Order: sequence, then C-alpha cells, then structure tokens
Amino acid sequence: MEVKNFIKAIKEIGINSFYGVPDSLLSDLSKYLEFESDNDIQHVITQNEGSAVGMAIGNYLSTKMPSAVYLQNSGLGNIVNPVVSLSSSQVFSIPLLLIIGWRGSPDTIDEPQHKLQGEITLKQLKLMNIDYLILDKNKDIQTDEIIRNISKKRSIALIIKKDYFEKDSRNFSSNKNSLTRKEVIDQLINIYDEDTIFISTTGKTSRELYELNKKHNRKAFYCIGGMGHASSVAAGVALNNSNKRVVCLDGDGSFLMHMGFAPIIGSLNLQNFHHYILNNFSHESVGGQPTVGKEIDFDKISMGSNYDSYYRCQSLNDLNKIVKSFENNNGTSLIEVLININSDPTLPRPDKKPIEYLEFF
Repeated sequence: MEVKNFIKAIKEIGINSFYGVPDSLLSDLSKYLEFESDNDIQHVITQNEGSAVGMAIGNYLSTKMPSAVYLQNSGLGNIVNPVVSLSSSQVFSIPLLLIIGWRGSPDTIDEPQHKLQGEITLKQLKLMNIDYLILDKNKDIQTDEIIRNISKKRSIALIIKKDYFEKDSRNFSSNKNSLTRKEVIDQLINIYDEDTIFISTTGKTSRELYELNKKHNRKAFYCIGGMGHASSVAAGVALNNSNKRVVCLDGDGSFLMHMGFAPIIGSLNLQNFHHYILNNFSHESVGGQPTVGKEIDFDKISMGSNYDSYYRCQSLNDLNKIVKSFENNNGTSLIEVLININSDPTLPRPDKKPIEYLEFF
C-alpha cells in the first residue's frame, strides 16, 4: 500500500498526530512523515515507546483528538505501563491508534530475538484488551473498525506485516563524520588487552563486533535484543569482574532509549567501566531516521550522572590517545565517538544460535 494513502485514510478519521520509535517494517511510514507530511501533521520521534504513548495522552488532554503511536512489536513491553494504567478504558479511557510492525510473525522467517515476541504479540494485545487488525500487502486499511473503537474511547492496533508498505527509495540525510563504526570497533578490539570484556548494543553494532571478533575470540556478549539495555548488562558484568576492563559499545539511539540508567552507573563507583557511545545521530539499523544525538550534550549528561570522565573523539588517533590514558586512569568513563552511517551493506548476521555465544563468555 502507498504510505500516502494510508496516512490519508488515518487523517480522514481525525488523527493528525504521530509519535513513535522507528522500526524496519515501518521505515517507509517514517520517511513519509519526515519528508512529505504537511503542516497539519504533528510528528515526533521519541526515545522510547512509552514516551510516545505519553505524548499521545498529552495530545488528547489538550485537543480531545486521538493520536497514532507507531512501534516495533518488541516495544510493546515499553508501552504496557502507560497503556494499562493511564489510557485504558478502565482508567482514563484515552483512545490510541497503535501502528505495530510485526517482526517474527509465525508465518515468516526472522532473527531469533524476534521469534518469541512474534508469537506472543497478539496475545499481549488481547491481555491489554486492545482489538487489532492485521494488515498485509493484500489488504487495504479498513477504517470502520478503527472508528468504532475510537468512538467508544477504546484503543485499537494495526498490525503491519512485512512488505505492507510500498518501498520508498529515498534516504535520510547522512552526516559528515569520517569514522565508520566498523573501524572504531576494530581499533578497540586491537588496543584493549585480551582480558577486556565487550558488551554490544542491538543492531549493526553487535553484528559488526561479532564479525570482527571471529579472528580475535574476545569475551563478548551481543545484546541482539533488548534495545537500550546494553549499558545495564555491562554494568552488571563490571560489578562482578572488578579485575577486568568492561567495554560497553552503545549507540546514540540505544543510550537515549533508557538514559535514566546513567545515574545508576555513576553511583556504582565502577573502576573498570568504559562506556562508548557510537554516535551517528540516527537509528541506522532500522532505516536511518534521526535521533537527537546531534543536539544533546553527552558531556553534561555524563558529568551530571557522576561518571568520572568524558571524552569526545572524531579520529582513530584521538581514540588511541584516550584508551592509552586509561592505563593510569581508572573509573567510569563515557566516550562519545562520532561516526558516519555508511556501514557495510553486505554485513552478515551471526551464524550461530544465541545460546551458543554463551559458551565463549
């Protein structure tokens, strides 16, 4: 289906506000909202799905009009609390139109981190008393059921299957950073000692670390799911391995998703924690939609969260100097590395089952 016709149908039932977190199955929707939406559409990319629901609730309080909230089905866990304790018909009866990308649907082949989530997606919605419509490439959007639910102040979900939207070949703008994620990760593997433990965030960061680590066999844990939780996983590892360096390879989008954990990291007084934010100002792994990574001050965030030090680098030479300084400087450090979004389009996915990774950890 053409995205413009999808948006037109939603606008015709009185929904003009869209809040959400980018998803690969919804990337063409994101492109339309960023490139083509007119002045009567309000669109905000939020740092996590729960905040998107919060904005939709705030919009309804102000306008008495429902909003659309878009997300990957893996983000359902993040919306459970605000949906069941605020917008539910048993609480404030604030209707939402949820647009959900269905990764791991039972009739498709997908990555292992999506399998269980795909199986339970419809069950989760049923438990939250949310009706749903499943849309695939052979089915147009039907607005009657949406109108019926919203008129009763009930939320409803549109479950979007793979290839529902027609492809949009346009790309989000790149940045002028020279470093690639791959060369940064490769450099870090080579300059840290062999006892260093690596924890990597979701998406291409874990895929690149996995590929590069084949020839090094460093101890590593790949957070192929659980976006935003790599830093808490890494903190748990660091707290229990005080004699080893722990390197957390985070992204701007993943750090922002659960940034509230940063002060907890700072409070732990870890002497072995190096938190890298590979910042390309985008959600690259799901389409390149922009984050606010370019506008915010990670220095002030880290210092306000009681990290011991902050560094920012744009070259491999700077990176070498920073890591060299750690030889005489223990503590918790946040290192922001500016990278571009030109990753290898042929980057393979891990060829092992997730449980097999633990054999090497």
